[in-house]
Amino acid sequence: MYAAHTMKGSKISEVFSKTGYNLTAMHTNLKDSMFDYEYGSLRYVYSDRIKAIMRLFVEGIQKSQRAVSISIIKIADHLKALQEVEKKIKDTLFSLTSTLRSTVAVFAPLIGGVTLSITKLISNIITGISDKLPSGSSLDVASGLPGVTNSFALENVRTEYFVLVIGIYIIQLIFLLVRFTNGIDEGDDKAAYMYSLGKMMPTSIIVFSLTVILGQILFAQIFPA
Repeated sequence: MYAAHTMKGSKISEVFSKTGYNLTAMHTNLKDSMFDYEYGSLRYVYSDRIKAIMRLFVEGIQKSQRAVSISIIKIADHLKALQEVEKKIKDTLFSLTSTLRSTVAVFAPLIGGVTLSITKLISNIITGISDKLPSGSSLDVASGLPGVTNSFALENVRTEYFVLVIGIYIIQLIFLLVRFTNGIDEGDDKAAYMYSLGKMMPTSIIVFSLTVILGQILFAQIFPA
């Protein structure tokens, strides 16, 4: 309780306060008060680093208070040095991670939407040319390519299939790049990864959808179906 009062205002003070409550009100031991699956004070803490430190504290206090105090001081010095190293690494890789985030949020869905619009435009052009050909003739879009027949013509492929394929590709790209950039910035933190994914996924989908809609409207004016 003294540690919770001393560090009042920080997140860790809530953990210490809950631990003290479990010890006094529920009469549990230190290990159960922190790590019990039902009422442990660390059950809503998702940082593996914090859990590992507190587990070391619990195991060390069973030996002697002096030993665990020395261990905690050593760990604190190590974490401070580790934070400085992580900060330098993040500053060095900032240009890479920011570029990847921009790619996921804007450039990839934008390029995908423009590609679909161009595909729709080409399909309209081929359909228009085919309609203008004399009766009984056909447009050989695969001329000069042995073994390719008119059954593979672009006009026979519906635009919705392209939207589905590119949409799935962009969603997979979001999962991969967000996982990669989050691994660089936050390490193996599942909560931070899900939070970043929750922010990035709607943005990318909105950009992709708007690009497809606006692109098809603009290209339809150039060559209407």
